[in-house]
Amino acid sequence: MPIQLVRIMVSALLESSKRYLWHGNVTEALEYIDDCGMYCDDPELSYAGLKSLQKHLDEIYTYIRNNKMMIPNYGEMYRYGEPGFSMDEQSDGKISAIAA
Repeated sequence: MPIQLVRIMVSALLESSKRYLWHGNVTEALEYIDDCGMYCDDPELSYAGLKSLQKHLDEIYTYIRNNKMMIPNYGEMYRYGEPGFSMDEQSDGKISAIAA
């Protein structure tokens, strides 16, 4: 598989996993992160930072798996206006959540 396609797929999977984590769906997020790892395990793939990427994917997978009970559902918190939660607009126009 060409490196450009792998980059697109991994980027899309990581964005999806971020959304799943935002909504507290840890199981789906872990599946998407695992899929990223499978794309990176292609023996024909040649990329200078591949080992580092694989290491970081393994670390984030392990961290999320080990802390899944502590990951809140930020989407639900935002919808119900729970205290300690605000939105912040970044310079590029994107909105990011800040838990106070």
